[in-house]
Amino acid sequence: SIYKGAVTMNGLVNEIVDVMKSESGKMRLRVAEYDIVGFLREIYVTFEEYARQRNIELTFTSPKEQDIVLKYDKRQMEKVFFNILSNAFKYTPPGGSVNIEVARTKDGAAVRISDSGSGIEQQHLEHIFEMFYQDDNLNASQPNQGSGIGLSLTKALVEMHDGSVSVASKIGEGTCFTVQLKEDPKFSGEVILAEDIVLTGTV
Repeated sequence: SIYKGAVTMNGLVNEIVDVMKSESGKMRLRVAEYDIVGFLREIYVTFEEYARQRNIELTFTSPKEQDIVLKYDKRQMEKVFFNILSNAFKYTPPGGSVNIEVARTKDGAAVRISDSGSGIEQQHLEHIFEMFYQDDNLNASQPNQGSGIGLSLTKALVEMHDGSVSVASKIGEGTCFTVQLKEDPKFSGEVILAEDIVLTGTV
């Protein structure tokens, strides 16, 4: 419909603006301390019903009885993990599986989102975070693949948090995205702390 198309176009425009802001250092991060385990569990619950509808097994793995408190912008991190999970579900067929795993590292946390989907050819992996890049082979089998903006924005947002995102994949076996976040990050861009103190530049 015209309305759905307008909503989709508006979403694409917003994603492009976000990427441009992050690259120019003009995006504002509203940073506070959150338990990343609880945060990811909430996202897991959000996707549970969708997983059931798609007949995809969704699992969540975390350290037992252990919080991992990190500093980040909750809204922007939601975009990061929603983007990655949306891709995982998009390329995982019914009967497949998607797993969210969070673990403590020596300087923060590692979040791994893996799927048993179609996988990505090696030649495309090095370009997967480039803006507007799309795998033509996947495009043929997935006509609603998307804009090619989401993963570029994901990488930009993670790097603004002084983190990193990487991907590993095998055709026919699936894909795993790993997001590394630091306990004491050096943010880039303009940062507003929980106390409403505005800090510009690197914190």
